[in-house]
Amino acid sequence: MKRIFLLLYLGFFLVGAVSAFSGFDAVFDTEITEEDSKKTNITFSGSVDINLDYFFSGTLETSQELDLSLLVASDKVETEASLRFETQTLQVQVDNLSLTYFSSWGTLSLGLLKKEWGAGDGVHVVDVLNAFDYSKGFSEDLLAMKRPEPMALATFYGKTSTYELFIKPTYLPGTIPYEGKWSLLPASFAATDIQEPKTDSLSYVQFGGRAKTIRGNLDLGLIYMNGYLMQSGYGNFVFDYSDPSNPFVSSADIVYTKTQLLGAESTFVLGQWTFMGEGGYFFSEDASGTDPSLYNSKWVYLGGIGYLHPASQLYLSLTYHGHFTLHYDSVDPLKLDVDYLQAYDNKAYGNNITLACELPLLSERLTLHLGGTYQIETTGYVLLGSAKYAIRDALHFIVQGAVYGSIEDTSSIFKTWDVLDWVKIGVSHTF
Repeated sequence: MKRIFLLLYLGFFLVGAVSAFSGFDAVFDTEITEEDSKKTNITFSGSVDINLDYFFSGTLETSQELDLSLLVASDKVETEASLRFETQTLQVQVDNLSLTYFSSWGTLSLGLLKKEWGAGDGVHVVDVLNAFDYSKGFSEDLLAMKRPEPMALATFYGKTSTYELFIKPTYLPGTIPYEGKWSLLPASFAATDIQEPKTDSLSYVQFGGRAKTIRGNLDLGLIYMNGYLMQSGYGNFVFDYSDPSNPFVSSADIVYTKTQLLGAESTFVLGQWTFMGEGGYFFSEDASGTDPSLYNSKWVYLGGIGYLHPASQLYLSLTYHGHFTLHYDSVDPLKLDVDYLQAYDNKAYGNNITLACELPLLSERLTLHLGGTYQIETTGYVLLGSAKYAIRDALHFIVQGAVYGSIEDTSSIFKTWDVLDWVKIGVSHTF
């Protein structure tokens, strides 16, 4: 029944989209002709995916997915809705549901949005607009891992600059699986009753902006955000000492850390070479680092280089990124400090190397993707790969896979998922 109401809601949403901003036009534009109001284009598209998933632990699964997208566009307003239905979960997921108003000064988007900030190629350290969903591990597509969030995003255009302002009335944290094969729940919380606060209130409002300018081959941006970290923290622990030799945490509350980000991003293009950089400072509400349930302030940084080979269209990118947590010397593991629980090998810093490549073959009928991340402190790694072959224009044969692991026996997310190496074979039909 919920799915029926959701589909009816989407229908009414899309039907009324074009006229929703009629008053808006009167404010921002001096003249609206009858001919303009009649120009409406409706585009319907989607895909059907049928897959066979094999986990190297011995599990074989089948999955079917239906993606539907509807775009209703006029001269001034564009409405978009994207839905996904998965047979494994029997749930309808909304990937995008938005209204966008276009004007000479820029655009205004409202609804459930996904956006990406930062200069890095496939990885960012200053991308704060959407939290990530880790319920299915890592994906080659960074945007696909993002959770759509309610927000308003205004973009203003200058001659060589753009200015973006956003506001999110509520807070949507990242999805961390607490059960099932992808669970990331710490072992010490295995029997813990975890209470999650409600964040659908204006007390969790977030806002910020980005200013970007282009100077020749240099693209430079400055970022500010006032909101919350995507990662969950834990506090208000209650311990069970019924077995004195094996006490455990019987209950805990999830706590979210309020923070402000001052960041920057830059891209410099030199022929076939692209140089990328990001950096920022997350100023935590726990500036002194004394509250074990809140994350400390930290520096984040990223540097990358990309190369496009003109003849073969082979693209390669190499990125170095990481963070440095302040006041880590005051972190007490016995208090289950969140900075300790999230640290790499109990260090204040964490550094990663990410490599990615893309190669089109057979007149672009076959596309190969390969990517990987290596976590230096824990020697953990993930390798992602895919091959997509166009049988026909709208029919593709796809092979994907992922390998998780660790060179040394050091705890990390990659070590946790070491038994979840998988390969997927499937076909996709787009329409």
